[in-house]
Amino acid sequence: MGNVVQPLWAECPAVTRMLCVGSPVVSILCAFAMQFYPMAIYRLFLCSFATVFKEFWFWTIFTAPFYRPFQGGMSFLFVLFEVWMGMMYYPQREKDLGSLAFTLWVLLVNGIVNLVYLFAMFLLGTIVDVQYKMRPSSGMWPMILLCITLRSLGDPTGSTNFWGLVNIPNKWYPAALGAFFCLLGFRIDWGIVAALVVGYGYPFFQLERVLPSRDRAGRWETRLCGNQRRNCIGGAWVYAGDANSSYRGDSQPSYTPFADFGRATGAESLVAQARNVRFEAFAGTGNRLGDGGDTGPSTRGEVELPLSNAEPDEV
Repeated sequence: MGNVVQPLWAECPAVTRMLCVGSPVVSILCAFAMQFYPMAIYRLFLCSFATVFKEFWFWTIFTAPFYRPFQGGMSFLFVLFEVWMGMMYYPQREKDLGSLAFTLWVLLVNGIVNLVYLFAMFLLGTIVDVQYKMRPSSGMWPMILLCITLRSLGDPTGSTNFWGLVNIPNKWYPAALGAFFCLLGFRIDWGIVAALVVGYGYPFFQLERVLPSRDRAGRWETRLCGNQRRNCIGGAWVYAGDANSSYRGDSQPSYTPFADFGRATGAESLVAQARNVRFEAFAGTGNRLGDGGDTGPSTRGEVELPLSNAEPDEV
């Protein structure tokens, strides 16, 4: 396992490392802090329709993805799974955009995904059960699935082998993967649905045009960091001028095509193989994913809300 994780970690730039390390660390610290300061944790990270639009905790739209409540050992394993997937999918985005633009992109897409999620909870709370308005969103899974969707759309005519059973066209692979996770949890995960909506709509809205231009990002970086190379947790800061592709004015998306993966050798080949989208999803021996309690990578935090203890009927 280490011979695969190490080259993946070596390829992670600065912000990717902060995300992969920061999310589980914040979740662990909050798990202890919940015993003493539960309301402080709620105010920092609890993103639901009720808390955002009634309590006016607007910042939770951006902070909720960085906290995932723990509900036993399986929850912790899924946090590690989030980190693993982040190490595969975040680095290319950061190298394409540059570290500063990638940081802003993370906040932007998480905010948009959560707004779509809250809109869905508003509709369900109005039509089905008011308790949906108190259902929170948490965790990095929506952004991971968004990255998978963008990479899939980079080669829409290709296909991905799922579990060695069926080849799924790339343009439908994210939807199939999201449906698979919902089946594991025996319910519709509306955080995943929101990520799919944003992911499939991404090429039409050109969200990257909202980010600062490369020249402007470069000037900001020069003011903040100077001209010296900076590292964070051992990862290099990717300056805007060193980004792989321009994200302003390109006619083609900056997603990495599938055909570019798997061509490296040695340690790089391990990274390429791990990130290669032409893989057999969840292949291998061992326990079936979902056995032992927690049934899926839920994006909904299973926390007891201070507003209500009831839970709505599943749709």
